Amino acid sequence: TLAFLVPAAEMILNHFSRSTSKTCQVRVLVIEPTRELAQQVHRCASQLFEKLSPQINPVLMTGGKGFAEARTLLEKDLPPNCTPHIELLIATPGRLDAALSSGEVCPKRLELLILDEAD
Repeated sequence: TLAFLVPAAEMILNHFSRSTSKTCQVRVLVIEPTRELAQQVHRCASQLFEKLSPQINPVLMTGGKGFAEARTLLEKDLPPNCTPHIELLIATPGRLDAALSSGEVCPKRLELLILDEAD
């Protein structure tokens, strides 16, 4: 897990910025095949960023957990009229598809895509 999270963290930290876009734009996307794997990667990423840069919060998006909850956490420290900006999103395919289809998440700023367990 750290084999892909450390390079992703380096990229994020070298170019950290806040977005004023109207949709949640994602820079690094990790796709995990199961909720359990996604939760495991999210725990690892959260611990890593807690040490490196606490203002960056990895977001977990899996079935059974609504995006609205994660968005509320992102918005709590933002200035008015600023849309949440997701530096690192860890998602399962089905929930990601739903979020992309509904416009909840925008991949236009995507810089790094990680397909874990793709074998």
